[in-house]
Amino acid sequence: MMKTENVAWFSCPPAAAFGLACGVERWPSLLPHYRWVRRHAGDLVEMAARRDFGRFSWPVWWLSRMTIDPAALVIHYTHVAGITRGMEVWWRLEPSGNGTRVSIIHEWEGGPAFAGPAARAVGRRIVGPLFVEAIAAQTLNHLAAHAKGRTQTWSGAGQ
Repeated sequence: MMKTENVAWFSCPPAAAFGLACGVERWPSLLPHYRWVRRHAGDLVEMAARRDFGRFSWPVWWLSRMTIDPAALVIHYTHVAGITRGMEVWWRLEPSGNGTRVSIIHEWEGGPAFAGPAARAVGRRIVGPLFVEAIAAQTLNHLAAHAKGRTQTWSGAGQ
């Protein structure tokens, strides 16, 4: 199993940090590595980003079911299409001093393209650290920069 965790501290209240985390439609304008985000019927969210390797840019794409729990300050995604189909992702936010601790946890057994021990090792050694962790770190770093001084509260998806 591939499991990663990225953590960042946002210098804003949890409600404001939750608004940034839930406002995925705005991510392409806030996060330079996001190409686009589209909401579909129900809880489906389609996302496209890129992973830069120097001058080379590798496009990534996935479709997820997004569940938002404002009371628990948790956002959960299940990847339902793309090479990472079956990946489970949790965003967890908690008050921390005068800001918010934000963690993103990814867990993945490997999808159909990663059946067998050798392919699962590729998922753990390449997909996890070179793509999942790297993109999540960029996402948290850029959102943390946008969080500075924010005080508005979350008012629902699509804010």
